[in-house]
Amino acid sequence: MNLPPEASPALTLTDNSVLAGPLSRQIWRLFWPACTVMLFETANTVANLFWVAKLGTQPVAGVVSSMFIFWLAFSLLNIVTSGVIATVSRCLGAQKVELARHYATQALLFALAFGLLVGTGGVVFGKQFFQWMGNAPEVAALGYRYLSALSVFLPFLFGAETAASIFRASGDTKTPMMVTGSALIFNIVLNPFLIFGLGPFPRLEMAGAGLSTGIAYTAELLTFLFIIKKKRPPFAPLLSARIKPDYRTIGEITRIGLPVSISGISFTVVYLFLDNLASSFGVFALAALGFGNRIEAVSFLTCFAFSVAAATLVGQYLGAKDPKGAERAAYKTLFYAMAVTGSLSLFFLILANPIVRIFSSDGAVIDAAVAYLRIIALSQVFMGFEIVLEGAFAGAGNTLPAMLISVSGSVARIPLAYLFARTLNLGVPGIWWALTLTTIVRGAVTLFWFSRGGWKKKKVAGLSAV
Repeated sequence: MNLPPEASPALTLTDNSVLAGPLSRQIWRLFWPACTVMLFETANTVANLFWVAKLGTQPVAGVVSSMFIFWLAFSLLNIVTSGVIATVSRCLGAQKVELARHYATQALLFALAFGLLVGTGGVVFGKQFFQWMGNAPEVAALGYRYLSALSVFLPFLFGAETAASIFRASGDTKTPMMVTGSALIFNIVLNPFLIFGLGPFPRLEMAGAGLSTGIAYTAELLTFLFIIKKKRPPFAPLLSARIKPDYRTIGEITRIGLPVSISGISFTVVYLFLDNLASSFGVFALAALGFGNRIEAVSFLTCFAFSVAAATLVGQYLGAKDPKGAERAAYKTLFYAMAVTGSLSLFFLILANPIVRIFSSDGAVIDAAVAYLRIIALSQVFMGFEIVLEGAFAGAGNTLPAMLISVSGSVARIPLAYLFARTLNLGVPGIWWALTLTTIVRGAVTLFWFSRGGWKKKKVAGLSAV
């Protein structure tokens, strides 16, 4: 690996703002911008479905089906983003700023090339994906128009998300919040113009929805590049046509991020099977799963924002050769996540009925979705264990344990769901119990494995914590 020379004085961090000051303040400072971005992304998804719904039921089905494929793309993106957070945060914690820049540069180069490869796959194989999911030909055709238009822009998405992860690894979550939030708002506004052909724009319908999102991703990446060029953060990627790929560095990033990617892919594939099982009971069950999943997303996205804080803090503390500080940061972040998820559990238990009635007036859907919320309420704290500590493992660069737990738990959901729903005749609630029990087990096992402390000895970017 062709590493750059040691950092010059101009590129030395004299004030590490992530590790300075009270730990609780640093956790919340990292958390709230990341959480705000999650809320923006949720609003963007809802807005996309809202405008597409004006075209009819089949277009909505096409977008919903394409979301599973898009989740796969995001899972592949985790190869880069998880790897760059672990390496850059560790280097910055060790005050190796030039080395952090080297990893950031290679990660951005890798992301653009990888995004081009994945985007090409979406265009070439998108139709086969829709057929594999069992969509009706009309729905598949509509979904492919949306997916193919969006796939063209995946290099920009991969580049933008990688740039955001680099800033987060440095402890700056506000810049990604402002840039990504602005891009998502731009997409929400642009959507109807390209879908319905308002003003001087052509009416592109499904392709317009994908094109609008793709343009927003392009604007997001260009904004990040502008900020890097103008403010010149010492850890940011070098922007030069002369930069060449360092395959050893890219290989290390991939080694760290690949287990996280595999976890995401298994989660998505398993949900396809659960969707099919739910739909076998009737449309009401599928709708209940969709509504329940979106309501539960409040808890999931909150935990994910805490995991961003955990990953950054653990990586920087380990880089600073303070494994006890890394452990303290992980457990304190987990404590705050438990407080939030515990409150949401009570919220789901007590207010499940009125919450679901906001989304549906169908009696069967309401009954099934209320059961969903009350059953999964039992597992929300354990979901926090899993997601937050996955972030801590990722910050340490020790992503294999979390992958083994996540994949095995996800795969176990398929036979358990069939056992409870069909063999034991619990019906649709049997699927919800399979989700809840596997989440509880995964969270408990993740907590146990993390407590063993092997992650503290993981060497990343040539740097050891001990």
